[in-house]
Amino acid sequence: GPLALPVDRQPGATRTLHGARVSVRLPDTAAADIRRLARDAQATVFTVLLAALDAWLSRLTGETDVVVAVPVAHRQRPETRALLGLFLNTVALRVRVAPTLPFRALVDAARTAALDAVAHQDVPFERVVDAVKPPVKRGDEWLRVKFAQQFDARHDSVLPGATAVATPGPDLAARFDFALDFTDDAHGIELVAAYATDCIDAGTARAWLDSYAALVAAAAHEPHRTTAALPCDASPALRQPRDG
Repeated sequence: GPLALPVDRQPGATRTLHGARVSVRLPDTAAADIRRLARDAQATVFTVLLAALDAWLSRLTGETDVVVAVPVAHRQRPETRALLGLFLNTVALRVRVAPTLPFRALVDAARTAALDAVAHQDVPFERVVDAVKPPVKRGDEWLRVKFAQQFDARHDSVLPGATAVATPGPDLAARFDFALDFTDDAHGIELVAAYATDCIDAGTARAWLDSYAALVAAAAHEPHRTTAALPCDASPALRQPRDG
């Protein structure tokens, strides 16, 4: 079923899709540790951050079976490669978090899950929902957390007598309860969390993002530590994982 996020309130029968966002840039030392761990694990920064998200969600919910939504560019089929337009599919990345294993092992598990999901990215999300049959009315109620890497956030143009910098406007439509995006560029690693204001308050979203940022920094610095031993916000909402 859906992750039992400790939200501030349950949304009504009809979601408004109203949202807001918070962001944080990781310290340079943390970004360096994350990139180093990715190289050592023959993985990517995406995989390391995904593993940390799985560990953090496990601590947040007390669950060890963690599934998040990841959008992928859906252009594997020959008939779509020459077409203009946006082709995206949502894949469900499922990772089982073992609290007593080192974080490095969780990175390996996340890498395997990501590679497997990409290999099957042509399977429509609706078919996955039909096969899994989660106890929800709609597929978008199943996956409450999204994770994605964003590219090309800035576009610079030199015009006669001026330089134009185009940046994407904020998309505040909350299609997920909590959506974590990141950028990894010469400026460092920035985390941006969009959240549904129907069920999550601004203070909670900020606390969650700061808590995740602290966990991923510690995990990348000491990947031999078990996920249960990684530092995490000690608020009552954060519980140790339970088996199952």
